[in-house]
Amino acid sequence: MTASPFRLSLLPWLALCLGAEAHPNPQNAMWVQFEPSQIHLALDVSLQELSAAWSAPAQAPLEAGPEPFLGAAQQHQAYILDHLVISVGTNRLTGSVTKISPPAKMGDPERTFFQYELQYPLPGAAPKTVWFYQDMLKEWPYAPGTAWNISYIVRTKRAGLDSVTSWLLSPGKPMEFLTGWDADSQNPPDASREIKPQPEPGFFKNALQHLRRLLGL
Repeated sequence: MTASPFRLSLLPWLALCLGAEAHPNPQNAMWVQFEPSQIHLALDVSLQELSAAWSAPAQAPLEAGPEPFLGAAQQHQAYILDHLVISVGTNRLTGSVTKISPPAKMGDPERTFFQYELQYPLPGAAPKTVWFYQDMLKEWPYAPGTAWNISYIVRTKRAGLDSVTSWLLSPGKPMEFLTGWDADSQNPPDASREIKPQPEPGFFKNALQHLRRLLGL
């Protein structure tokens, strides 16, 4: 599936809200859990990104809540599946969006997010490594002569383990993630590849709270 570009209709409102703080290099959050038969992940998409990709009511007031963005959020799920590539070896996995959660509170479009949950069934036993690649918003310039450069702070864990590994997934650069599943299906990823492991039993339920603490919001 390939999404078609739309004229921007939220930019006047976004310009007023963002002012000098706007920039084309956001670092969004992504949480990945490697399960025995599937990969389960959640990622954030800001209102700013939705406005860059899809048409929506112009000058949407914050008090209107997320409703003006619901149509764009629905359209964006197919775009995510196109531009987030997850592969085992050379085999690209087929994913689906299972849930879209609107922001609980409206605010700065750059820091107000819809959250998408996705599932990618595995064709066989859980692999030791999985490749991730993303090129979000490559079709649309942030400004004349300036491209978007969206990256993700990715936090991964294996189902059944508490340790969490952090990675940075940059645009246009394939990255191999350790899943924690190896020959004996018991050993966690190589500790040399881990950053700040910590218990996280409510991995997806508390994902947004973890992001806010990570960014100091």
